[in-house]
Amino acid sequence: MKGHLKIRAFWGESENAVRAQIWVAVCTYLAVAIVRKELRIERSMYEILQILSVTALDKIGLQELFSKTDTILHLKHN
Repeated sequence: MKGHLKIRAFWGESENAVRAQIWVAVCTYLAVAIVRKELRIERSMYEILQILSVTALDKIGLQELFSKTDTILHLKHN
């Protein structure tokens, strides 16, 4: 989990800001892990987080997103 949190820099300098950023990252990771289990997604957490980062603003359901991911990612990179 620690390797997937993607905290490269802290946005705030206070202890409270750092704690809040870490908790947001942990909550996001756990929410994605729950969705992965509920939807029975066979991809790794790393792959799922990468897909979500590329398609964050797309209006598409998660079921459809992960069934069509290869096509969507190919179109986004071209």
